[in-house]
Amino acid sequence: MLQPREQQRRRVLREMGITPWFPREASSTAARSHDVIFSLEETRADEPVPNKSHTTDSASAGKSGALTQARQLLNDDDQHKQPRDRLQDRNRKQQASVEVPDGGDIADVPDNNREVTQADDTVVTNQPVAFNFTWVNVDDRLALLAMMPGAETRIPAAQRDMMKRMLVALDPGIDTSNLRARLFSWPMPGLAIQDSAAATSAVNGFVAKQLNDRPVANLLVLSSALPVFLPSTIKTGQLSAWEPFKVEVLYTHAMHEMVDSPSTKREAWQHMQALRQRLSTG
Repeated sequence: MLQPREQQRRRVLREMGITPWFPREASSTAARSHDVIFSLEETRADEPVPNKSHTTDSASAGKSGALTQARQLLNDDDQHKQPRDRLQDRNRKQQASVEVPDGGDIADVPDNNREVTQADDTVVTNQPVAFNFTWVNVDDRLALLAMMPGAETRIPAAQRDMMKRMLVALDPGIDTSNLRARLFSWPMPGLAIQDSAAATSAVNGFVAKQLNDRPVANLLVLSSALPVFLPSTIKTGQLSAWEPFKVEVLYTHAMHEMVDSPSTKREAWQHMQALRQRLSTG
């Protein structure tokens, strides 16, 4: 006998045309993966405290405050940015070819370095995929989905600081004083199927629940490459509909890329102008 909450979850998914592959009871980690909630104000002991001089009280911010935030977002040489050589090292690691063990077969090696791009419409769906992202309900109009690099499960201080300034620049009415994030991790331990199709089904269930709990019309996606669970019709810097959720998606660069590169930050801000205009008109 299914619990009432599980019955409601399945009903919502069916109404949106999504097949609920994995009941939450099927895996001891499934509910935990969906329910890891943390405040964006949290700072780990091993990371620097963000520069509070850039933080704005968004509740009282006006047009002048938004202009200041936008200028900082575009022109400030972020004191927290990492050295260029670290960015280059990370890029080299991502581009490194997978070595096949002696006597092994290429099919035995997990395809952990594969990135899905807009031009790649022939994704091998039987390969395991792994990713983490955070979901932030900003207000009743906007949510944010930020893909995490590698195995990161927390947004570093420098990225949190930039995220808040970016949101206030998008709309001075956004309150960033008490934002909370939900962590989604894939794969879920104990599941036999860990490919992109299973990941897409699980993410669809997660997103359906978030939008059922708090509907929004706009979603800002920050990622270095188009996530495997998003349709290929979504293009960088363009407002695109994500069916069947009836939400407009604006997809642009990942937060850690913006921290590392001022030019990437400026390009991402240009991409966000369509979303900024949409928010300003309600």
